Amino acid sequence: MNYETAQSLSEDGTIGTIKVFDLHLATAVDADDQKDVLSAEEKPDIHWSDIVVSEDVKSELQYFQSYLKDAKSFLKKGAAAPKGILLYGPPGTGKTSLAKVIAAESDVTFLTASADQFISKWVGEGPQAVHRIFSIARKYAPAILFIDEIDAIGRRRTEEAFHDGRQEILNALLTEMDGFKTSVKKPVLVMAATNLGGNNGSTGALDPALVRRFDRSICIDLPDRAGRIQLLKMLRNKHQILRISDDMLQNLAERSIGMSPALLEGAVNAAIREAIRSGTELSDSMMDEAFEKYNHGEEKHWNRAELIKTARHEAGHVVVCNYFGEEPSYLTVAARDNHGGYMMYSAAEGKGVYTKKELLRQIAVSLGGRAAELAYYGEEEGLSTGPSSDLETATAIARKMICNYGMYHEIAAGIVMQNEVSETVSQSIEQKVNAIIQEQLNLSVAIIKENADKMAQLVDTLMEKTHLNKQEIQEVLND
Repeated sequence: MNYETAQSLSEDGTIGTIKVFDLHLATAVDADDQKDVLSAEEKPDIHWSDIVVSEDVKSELQYFQSYLKDAKSFLKKGAAAPKGILLYGPPGTGKTSLAKVIAAESDVTFLTASADQFISKWVGEGPQAVHRIFSIARKYAPAILFIDEIDAIGRRRTEEAFHDGRQEILNALLTEMDGFKTSVKKPVLVMAATNLGGNNGSTGALDPALVRRFDRSICIDLPDRAGRIQLLKMLRNKHQILRISDDMLQNLAERSIGMSPALLEGAVNAAIREAIRSGTELSDSMMDEAFEKYNHGEEKHWNRAELIKTARHEAGHVVVCNYFGEEPSYLTVAARDNHGGYMMYSAAEGKGVYTKKELLRQIAVSLGGRAAELAYYGEEEGLSTGPSSDLETATAIARKMICNYGMYHEIAAGIVMQNEVSETVSQSIEQKVNAIIQEQLNLSVAIIKENADKMAQLVDTLMEKTHLNKQEIQEVLND
């Protein structure tokens, strides 16, 4: 029984009063085990309301959380005693944060370890460490044992690695998770995190026997636009200095496709540091600059001729994109890192299947920059190194259309491995790739010439503002 006390003395000094409050039951942990078991004070103070997670994931994890609190009632209903949960997905998506939430929300013992802690140069020490931490978990069960970066010991076993000491560590882990010492009345739930994959076909690097031990493999994926907006709103409410508008919040959500919550929060924290250094509240313009600087580095200042050429290049992407009914969400000609500017549009986020027509449009949009340079400067001055990444994108799409998607039956109706076909077929593939690129480049040049007035307005506006958001782009195009 743990409690707090407050003492007081009467005015005449004759009566002393001790008030006892905040009484609660806590696990009595032996001194030898204290370094492994998180105390109530050490458990993270983070809850479901503090993180962004899908309702499906939340519901699934709360089921296991409820089971640990009242295992008997679940067993009476016929539920099987769970052994573990494997959280997988890209880095920075909040897998460790979810484990912290479970630690804070549950009333059970919580132990945590990183898988590489079990690795030792001494034979037998690794398996012994695994057996020891499970022994401690069972001692204070019901308990949660969280193992971070489990792929350090859980990679697929091969004959080449048969004598690797990690195999014995993995065997010890498998035995403990599925052994005779497991008690349904006092369960030990293993939570593990990895960036490699789960049991949905993406487990290539994880050992199948390990994946099978987990009752559920849950993908913690990158947040969609709604999730990014929710995260940004949470950060805005959390930090008083963060006073960005709803418009900027929406714009950041559209520009952060593919960013993990950790990266997005890192960009916001970089902006907050900038505001603190300047001694002001964080405005929209400061947030915009900090976001670009965090993702692409310091701005480089080019001469006017280079800037105009970059503006025409990026405007070419926008005009072609707009021609096909897409609305770019951001456009900049501020040179950073290895690019002079970029255009972003988010309409296709979450789209899983593309038609041949849509892929050809993607190629045309990718070639919009080169098309603009050709339209303005001709063959001699219009062919430059600027569109190299655009050409890589366009070429990759064209090759996949032929070799992966079977969209050109005259060459192949199915999947083709170009390094495994005859020289004649390989040449046919390259010729078709070049034909597709040239065809879409000609189309982009025609679109840009047809919309010369919109090009001119965009270039003029970019030379004045250097970057435009979605609304500003549409205002220029519809003027």
